[in-house]
Amino acid sequence: MDEPHSECDEAAYFLEAADGRIAFTALGHAYYALYFAFAGIDLRTIKTKADLLRAECAAFPSLDGYLLQRLRSGSQSLERRALRAIVQGDDAAFERALRQLETRRGLRVL
Repeated sequence: MDEPHSECDEAAYFLEAADGRIAFTALGHAYYALYFAFAGIDLRTIKTKADLLRAECAAFPSLDGYLLQRLRSGSQSLERRALRAIVQGDDAAFERALRQLETRRGLRVL
């Protein structure tokens, strides 16, 4: 399985000490905290890159629910409706939202 981030951008999310322990940066905390909490994982329990990978694998089944929750909050734009339809696997709702977006923008999406 691939690493969660490339080597060049890992430092944006966490810093790794010589002993293998990691500390999340503010960006890393913001990126992971809500998603892991939704999956029942406390970010404070993640101490190493191996812990992080295990947490990502454990949280993955909750990804659809997390995304839906995020998409339901905030403005209910056509774009959000289209994304929500994709996450829910609702092809008919996605096609409706896409047609409305095409009409509004006056262009055809292929």
